Amino acid sequence: MDDKLAAFREQKRAEPSFHTIFCDLGRVLVHFPHLHEHEPFYGKCAVSQEEIRQFVFEKGDYLDHECGRLGTQALFENVRKQLGYSGDFDAFCRDFGNIFTLNQEVFGYLFWQVKPANDVQLVMLSNLGELHYQYISYYWPGIFSNFRRVLLSFQEGMRKPDEEFFKLAVKRSGAYPPTTLFIDDMQVNCDAAEKCGIKTHLFDGIQGLRAKLAASGFSTSF
Repeated sequence: MDDKLAAFREQKRAEPSFHTIFCDLGRVLVHFPHLHEHEPFYGKCAVSQEEIRQFVFEKGDYLDHECGRLGTQALFENVRKQLGYSGDFDAFCRDFGNIFTLNQEVFGYLFWQVKPANDVQLVMLSNLGELHYQYISYYWPGIFSNFRRVLLSFQEGMRKPDEEFFKLAVKRSGAYPPTTLFIDDMQVNCDAAEKCGIKTHLFDGIQGLRAKLAASGFSTSF
């Protein structure tokens, strides 16, 4: 009896602490420059890079696009008027949309090592607009198809750090917050997830992520 109890306890210790992983997209699975740092875009604008930064982070147009309230054509028109963008619509789509590179190290670690070796569901939570979604879907469709559930801000009409976004993710995935880990590169998003009872990891690179998952009992396939 004692041997069976010891074996059971050892098995429980070997199981991962988390049954669900909520994962961000930008600056975790893909790298990208902000638009005010992206020369193909800011080089066609009549305003300063600081004014472009303010347009993206402080004004409502870009946030409305991320929440699905402003389509790509309407966003283009607003960018032309407010930033003096000189390109046509096709150029805008390229300059605005084609900014991503795949983080192959993190992608490979999560989907080729962690996912096959553990009974864990992966759920994406991303602040993503329609145009960026189209570009990422075209170049790396496997990013979305490898997740059990995908919640994108432009499709859901809300974005992080809105706590309702995390509550929706919990409802859609059937996750139990105390055994759910959220990976994101922004502290404000992690703080919102923690208010919903979800554990978090502030992403700052692959080594920290490996250490976090190893300490949480995750094994790898090789």
